[in-house]
Amino acid sequence: MERKKYSDVLFTANKGYIDILLASIYSLLLNGELKNLRIHIISDGFDNYDYKRVEELITSFGDNEVYFYPLEEYDISKHNIPDWHGTQISNARLFFGDILKPYKLNIENLLYLDADTITVGNLDDLEKYKNKLHAVKDACLNHYYKTLDGLSSYFNSGVIYFNVNEWMENDYQGRVVKLLEDNRINLSYPDQDIFNCAIRDDINSLPVKYNIPPHAYMFKGNMRKIYFNPLFRNVNHEEIADALGDPRIIHTYGLSGIKPWQTTFNPYHDEYMKYITGVNPDFQVKQLDGFKKIVTMLPFIYKGMLIARTYMNEPAEKYVRALSLKYHHSNNKNCQ
Repeated sequence: MERKKYSDVLFTANKGYIDILLASIYSLLLNGELKNLRIHIISDGFDNYDYKRVEELITSFGDNEVYFYPLEEYDISKHNIPDWHGTQISNARLFFGDILKPYKLNIENLLYLDADTITVGNLDDLEKYKNKLHAVKDACLNHYYKTLDGLSSYFNSGVIYFNVNEWMENDYQGRVVKLLEDNRINLSYPDQDIFNCAIRDDINSLPVKYNIPPHAYMFKGNMRKIYFNPLFRNVNHEEIADALGDPRIIHTYGLSGIKPWQTTFNPYHDEYMKYITGVNPDFQVKQLDGFKKIVTMLPFIYKGMLIARTYMNEPAEKYVRALSLKYHHSNNKNCQ
């Protein structure tokens, strides 16, 4: 008898992101067209009601399975990995081999999705990427990753397609641990920097359509070409154009911390609200204040600042990035 083939998907989320997680799962169930889904969730701080909400959503879409892995049961902080927004949950994906123990469930390939991703198209053709470790190039500035331990490219860790056998056989988790023990890298984006520096040239490229950044929709025409200039950015405007012609996963992270579920300033707002109100019709957005409110009132100036940052020299951009990260950490304590 032929063994049943599953589609395994991993999410990580803390309690503050429960509605965001549910919206992401909902979009996957509606649009992903993956058969025999097994959804794995590494959770932080969930209560019984949170678990019930997630389980009811997943099982309402047919014969799907859900597995929970409370982060409290796994001590990943012992590896001296920095928190991101006051939690270790973002780092947990790098230790899925210990946490999920994938051989027990015969997981062959594992799709990791950030909780702030929205699936907008069919994902069944990911099958063609099943034999290696794949991710989408991050749209960062080239000089950032080139000075990050000599990397030749840089990938966004919000969508990763793991071949579990390759991950285990090459002991990629062991490489992550060793990198942290050596403690030789200044980490701006902890899990993502570690993923890139530890795995390095073994990461293969997925098309951008599987992880489209909000900037792709923020800029149009010639402005998009100027922003995604291959001389300065890791993703070029042609790759962005191809992705927008056939989008599969959009990554709804914040612009200066402004999330799509907060305001139409974020270009993913309208698309995002369809899913979050689908799982919580009473979802309430928090009112923006201070810098965030000012930014939404001056979109043209903000876009100009993003363009200017693209063409800054390295020391100036590094200073701006440091200020941005400091602000981001001080204003986002309860999110992924």
